[in-house]
Amino acid sequence: MSVHIIQNKSFILDEEKISVYLKIKPDTFMHLRLKELITEAQNIGQPKGIWTVTYIDEKGSDYIRTGPITFKSHLLRTNLSEANRFFAYVASCGQELDQWSSTYTDYLDVFLIDGILQEACHTAEQQIFEQIQKKYNLSKSNTMNPGSLPQWPVSEQKNLFQLFEGKEKEIGVELLSSYLMTPVKTVSGIRYESQIDFSSCELCPKLDCPNRSKKYTR
Repeated sequence: MSVHIIQNKSFILDEEKISVYLKIKPDTFMHLRLKELITEAQNIGQPKGIWTVTYIDEKGSDYIRTGPITFKSHLLRTNLSEANRFFAYVASCGQELDQWSSTYTDYLDVFLIDGILQEACHTAEQQIFEQIQKKYNLSKSNTMNPGSLPQWPVSEQKNLFQLFEGKEKEIGVELLSSYLMTPVKTVSGIRYESQIDFSSCELCPKLDCPNRSKKYTR
């Protein structure tokens, strides 16, 4: 199994996107401080990611199996009903930014840096998706993340991480016994090819989530 690692030593943060996410008005003190912190972050940050292609060996009513690893989830099984493979990945803001963020204690700075780290993690995730698309030319793809919905619990992280064969340590990511990850601004999931649109947001009743991309419909 081939595991691909990315390390973005030169990246650009989307200032406008962070401002919108944090609900910061332009030409205010908060906006000026955000610009300063973004400059710092871009000078030291190295968002990182890891991904691998995984082929499905068996499908049951509520599980899929790849090699010795079994993922238990009816929703996952349903979404992958037409797929014979998926792409497992982890994307992180990187230890450099995580350590940098810990040097700030001012409430405003901590608030702004949280948005910066989230966007840095997102840049690594998007780079992973771009690499997958370039290499495999997917016609249409969706994403699922363990723990984002009860239908695919966070405990499935343990199985997901087995696919990386310990190489996640090369990007400074660790899976804790709680199934959470460090650095905190790290996301894991799968990318899979499907002609049917899917978003976890459609099944999530947390209406005030700032990351919501679609309406709750169930």
